[in-house]
This record gives sequence, C-alpha cells and structure tokens, in this order.
Amino acid sequence: MAERRHASLRARVLQRWRELGYASDTIEGYLQWVARHRAWCLARGTDQVEDLTRRSADRFARSYARARKIDVRTAVLAARPALHTWARAVARLGCEVPAWVPREAEPFDELLARYGEFRRRWRGVMESSLRAECRAITQFLKWLRRRRLPLSSLTYRHIDRFVLDLSSRLAAKTVAGICSALRSFLRFLHAAGTTPHDMAAYVLMPQIRRGAQPPRVRPWREICRILRSIDRRTTLGRRDYAALLLMASYGMGAGEALSLQLDDIDWRGGSLRITRPKTGVEVVLPLLGPVGRALTSYLRNGRPRAAKTRTLFVRARAPHPPLAVRELGKRFLAYARSAGFSALPLGTHVLRRCHATREVEMAAPAKVVSDIFGHDDPSSLSVYARVSTERLRELCLPLPR
Repeated sequence: MAERRHASLRARVLQRWRELGYASDTIEGYLQWVARHRAWCLARGTDQVEDLTRRSADRFARSYARARKIDVRTAVLAARPALHTWARAVARLGCEVPAWVPREAEPFDELLARYGEFRRRWRGVMESSLRAECRAITQFLKWLRRRRLPLSSLTYRHIDRFVLDLSSRLAAKTVAGICSALRSFLRFLHAAGTTPHDMAAYVLMPQIRRGAQPPRVRPWREICRILRSIDRRTTLGRRDYAALLLMASYGMGAGEALSLQLDDIDWRGGSLRITRPKTGVEVVLPLLGPVGRALTSYLRNGRPRAAKTRTLFVRARAPHPPLAVRELGKRFLAYARSAGFSALPLGTHVLRRCHATREVEMAAPAKVVSDIFGHDDPSSLSVYARVSTERLRELCLPLPR
C-alpha cells in the first residue's frame, strides 16, 4: 500500500514538474536523490514526508557521502535543492509537510502582530512599509532581550544607549529610519498600556539636513552605455533589457517594474498601467515605442511559456517565480561593470534618479513629473534640481573682471 501511494505521489509530482518547465536532466537528478532519501528513511523506520526538512536532508546527505566515500559538501549541495523542491511539490499536492527550516517562535511575535494590525487598520500603512518597520522594531526588541530588560522598565537611558549603538555602526540616514519606526512603536505601547509613559519623545534621531546629500545621479549617456552592454541575443538579456529600459524610460523603481502584470499592458490602446507600491495609486502612461519593442521581444523569445504567474518579469529557471528586486539589482551591477563602471556604487534606483534629473533639465512641468513619480508634494522633485548641472549653469553669474 505504501509503495503504491508513493508511486502515485511520484507520478503526480513528475507531471507537475514537467508542466512547470523543469528540464528532463534536472527531473532525473532530483528523483534519484528523492529515491535515496526514501531508502534512508525506510532503513531508519521514519516517514519520508515527515523528514522533509533541511536538517534531515543534510543529515541524510552526510550519511550518504560517508557510505559512498564522496565529498560531503558536494552531496549536501546536491541533495538539499532536490529534496527542497520535492517538499514544495508534495505540499502543493495537499500533503502536510513540515517547514523546511522551522522558525523558532519569538516571545514578541504576538506583540508585533498586534502592532502590525494597529498600523494596518488605523494608520493605513502599506505592507511594504510595515515590514520595514517591523524589521527595525525587531532589532530594538532583540537588543532589550539580550540585556534582559522588560518593556515595562524601559527608560530614556535605554533608548539613548540603543540609538548610540546603532550610530556606531550604521549610516545616519539608516539610524533615522529605525528611530522613526521606534517612535511609532513606543506610541503604540503606551496606548496599549504596556508602558506607563509615552517614550516616543525620548527617541532622539540624527538630524538629516534636507539636501545635505543630493542623490547619486549619472549622466544619461552612461545609462545608455550600460543598457547597450546587455546582450539581447540571450533569454536573460532580453528580460533584463526590457525591465531596465522600462525603469529608465518612466523613472520607475524596481518594485514598480517587477510588480507589473501582463494585463497592465494595453497593446491596442498603447498604454501602460502602473500601481504605486506604497500608495496603491494607479497611473496610466503611454507605451513608448522602444519600450514596446523591448517588451515584445521579451514576451515572444524570452519569457518562459511554462510560467504560471501573470507577473510580467519572471525567473528563467523553473518553476519561474516572479523576478526579485535583489536579483535584478545584482544583474544591473554586473552590466554596469561590463560597461566599465566597476568603481561606482550603482543600484537600480539610479535609473529613477537619472530620469527625474533629465526631466528637470528638459524643463518638464514639476507637477506633471511629480504625478508620474507618485509624489504627493511637487516640492519633492526639488532635490533633483540641485543635481541638474545644465540648468544650474544658467543661474551662474559671470565672474567680475
């Protein structure tokens, strides 16, 4: 009975992998490791599904390597992805599978959950911003736990020590962001009755003078040079070129570009619908010719046909999940280095900054550009005026003779 159930499960997983576009060699290699792991579990008298965790997979791989007298690290690096992929497929088919890496519950998980619900429901904070806040607050809570300090005994001295500790190893702008999240959290604690006093006023964040550090912007010709360095004869090249050209042409952030859906492109109407991640506001923009051609090339000859998601940009490897911001950032840096900019700290956000600066230099109306960029206040665009070199030249007075 167990053999028949396993054979049925194996056939269903095999069918799913083929539908997702896994290569035949990859499927064969995965199934070999699954069979070895199952034999190991049977010999130990354990259930294979219950043993589908990373710790169990590594233990099995080390045992297999010692028995076959092969390199342990090689066996672990081969068995782990095979069994992890099998575990995900089995879970998708309705079987109860343990967490691949069990997460230990933190004592403040419930508190953070209540804080998140409060911010989400009563302050309208978007999920992306809320995740950033919770990461910052988690640092503070772990700092308190290491010192065995309960929240009820919190004083301004503890807050000062935490901020000074951050300032010794992080940039001032990063510390200011953490302090802002900490202020919101301390107000919540007082409102919930966890702390007797509102400690938010005691959080003294670093003073960041507006405009003290103008954004890093590269000349438009350098951005064009980076885009030209992308090999559009390859599948990845067509995808990356379309995504980066989209960001450079419209001033999108990576999150905006990678959240685009296939349905956001109106080919007949020649328009593109963008949803701002932080505000949820939709903006409809004209579909520019070069961008449309790049997207067409990617959709016809680059995007995997086996991809199940409606997200526009996906990974080339099965099961073709949506492309991550970090992955696109790494690839952009690689293209910048191949174009000869290895000494520059470049990230994809430079495309948005360059687009804004270029619009300012071309004397585009500030209100129009701000609406496209999703700024609530048009004055937010003023920061790019300070790096618009050509426009600033017009303000220079001649040197006295």
